[in-house]
This record gives sequence, structure tokens and C-alpha cells, in this order.
Amino acid sequence: MSSDVEICNVALTRVDRKRITALDDGSTSANDCNALFVPTRDALLRDHDWNFARARQKLAQLSTAPTYEFDHAYQLPTDWIATRAVHDNEDGIGQPVYRIEEQTILASADDIYLTYTKRITDASAMPPDFRSLFSYRLAEQLAKTNTVADRMEGRETRAMRKTKSSDAIEDDGAGLGAGTWVTSRGR
Repeated sequence: MSSDVEICNVALTRVDRKRITALDDGSTSANDCNALFVPTRDALLRDHDWNFARARQKLAQLSTAPTYEFDHAYQLPTDWIATRAVHDNEDGIGQPVYRIEEQTILASADDIYLTYTKRITDASAMPPDFRSLFSYRLAEQLAKTNTVADRMEGRETRAMRKTKSSDAIEDDGAGLGAGTWVTSRGR
């Protein structure tokens, strides 16, 4: 089982820094990891529509309507990181006009179905390649010199390509329509 401390220790090892026993062990490395861990994780989750972090939810309409422009307000989930799709029907077809403001979705649709990236706080729920990518992103932040930070950024870029590729393989692509070549050939 993976943990936040394990991800931090991999990142610290990558940049030649002292390993930690806990995020709150009082060491400089732990203090740096503790300060950087959550914002780095959340930014990385927001960077891509990761399959393991995707969630769907019908949003509850709030009792207070927006002052103008839209008829309804809907509360975003507490674990929301990024919106991936908004629909006004459970078939997931079409998209209503909407705006995100102050942790709510404003829309004139009577129902809102949201596909979103959720905040994953349990490291063991992250795939191994994502944890490795996360450790490179964190290592870049923890690096003491620009040279080491640049090296970590290059490795992170390669890890991002690999992780996105493996994530895409896990998706069946059912939501992708036929391209113009296929449709012009009548298939």
C-alpha cells in the first residue's frame, strides 16, 4: 500500500535530499513536502482527465437562484478538482450554457449532470505510474538547484506522456465519434 510519505520519499531521493518518516516529523524535508504535497497533487489531478479520478454526479439544485442571467445554481461536489462535462440529461447528450462561480454551477437547465475530476487523497487509489509522475512533479518543486529542477522537469514530461498513454489505453473510447475519413467512406 502506498502512502503520501512514500511519494515524498521517492521525490526526495530523486533530488538527493534526506528522506522523512512522516510529513510532520519536523525536518526541513518534511516541512517542504508538507507545504508542497497537496497543491502539487491537486494541480496534477487537474492537468488531465484521469480515468481513476473521474466521477459522475447529478447535482442538487440550490434553493437560492442566481441574481441574473441564469435560473438555477448547483453546488459543486466537495471533492471537485475540475469539470470535464456538464449535461442537462442523464443520457449525457448536449451541453447546457453554464458558468462556474464560487463553487457552484450556474445554469438555466432544470437538471445538471456533472462529469468531473475528483480529489484523490488516498495514495493507494492512484495507479503506480501516476504516483511516479507525481513524485517527479514534487521532486521538481523540492529541487535545490535549477539544474536539478530542469532535469526533473524533463523526466516529468516523459513520465506524463507514459502515464497519459496508459490512462488512455484503459478507456474504451466509446465517447469518440467517427472521424471525417470514416464517415466519408460510409462505414
